[in-house]
Amino acid sequence: LHRLIRRQRQMCIRDSSGLVYQYSYPFSFGSVTFGGDARFYKSKHFGKVVELSGDWTLPGNHKYYFDRSKKNSYSFYIHSYFNITEQLGLMADIRYLGHRYSFDQDIIGAFKEGYNFKLKYDFIDPHFGVNYKVNDRINLFGNVSTAHREPTDGDLYDHDDPEDIPKVDNMTAKYANPLVDEEFLVDYEAGLKFNLNYLKGQLNLYRMDFRNELIPAEYRYYDADEVLHANAGETIHQGVEFAFQSRPLKWLRLQGNFTYSDNRFKD
Repeated sequence: LHRLIRRQRQMCIRDSSGLVYQYSYPFSFGSVTFGGDARFYKSKHFGKVVELSGDWTLPGNHKYYFDRSKKNSYSFYIHSYFNITEQLGLMADIRYLGHRYSFDQDIIGAFKEGYNFKLKYDFIDPHFGVNYKVNDRINLFGNVSTAHREPTDGDLYDHDDPEDIPKVDNMTAKYANPLVDEEFLVDYEAGLKFNLNYLKGQLNLYRMDFRNELIPAEYRYYDADEVLHANAGETIHQGVEFAFQSRPLKWLRLQGNFTYSDNRFKD
């Protein structure tokens, strides 16, 4: 049937809910904030046959694939800022982020396997920063942080391709092992803000060291343009950003920005 389909309609029904919470506690030399969220997503993916090739016919709205997926996400963070002196401030954060996925595919037509699996991700990311006030016109800052990002469901499986095998291993276990790894990066930033008589702006230097960055690896043109992603080894994204505003005359205001970026594969 899949090869006889001349025209089809892909559909998705989504449902989501969640909550967000936060509590801040200020004190004489800074503040601490606790917070997080919980988000719940459900989706049903299915395709309907609109027209077949030749003289073949089917009942109206015939489904040729159907699957259900769920994603529950939880996070918790602690953010703190300390005024060490009137000029020096320090910031420290830590965040936990967890995801729980489930996928359930019906056996219909060419979809003969009925894949079912669950996935689990748990990430902990710190963030440290420093802020130094040189004077009323110039401020220096710097920070370092880490971040994770899990693969999307499209990176792991193709809902409407009966020949696609989900990119996970050990599906019968409580939680399967994804064959596409999560992204991980370490981000470094440093810069300054200035506010002079007729000129104000910001200069920012950054470097991001990626591991397992998801990059386009294959393009398909079956019934819709589709980009498949795969993990790179180690990649680097670094550069300079500069933005300014100036008002040399009451009736004249100038503003602009400049960006230089250097992106490369390290491994």
